[in-house]
Amino acid sequence: MTLSFKRNVLVPVAAGLMVFSLSAPSFAASQIIAKGTIMGVDGHGARGSVQIIKNGNVVAVRFSKDLLFDRVPDAWLAFGKNGKFLASTYVASIKRNSGAQTIKIPAQYANGKFDTLFIWCRRFNVGIGSAKLK
Repeated sequence: MTLSFKRNVLVPVAAGLMVFSLSAPSFAASQIIAKGTIMGVDGHGARGSVQIIKNGNVVAVRFSKDLLFDRVPDAWLAFGKNGKFLASTYVASIKRNSGAQTIKIPAQYANGKFDTLFIWCRRFNVGIGSAKLK
């Protein structure tokens, strides 16, 4: 896995400030397993693009910088088959309703078994957006 430096952290010490660099995994050289375009469902607004990516043994969902979906109290990433949501596939909470973000997921979701990605409000059990994966 390639590592890239993302930011510096200032830590106070007796003689002043010390600078440490934090590194995080970079998915720049990742293999694209599937991709799709997000559209709103159930009367909700959602847009953007999404990719399922793999870098070594790490699998992730990468949302584009133009991601935008209606604010909901409990947004989750989930999957489905033939356009139907599967409640057994809640993978991860989505922290922001807009902008580029990458969320690590279990490798089993990159095996082609699921053909639809969902943004789902778990609290109200309603779809917000979905993308047909190709």
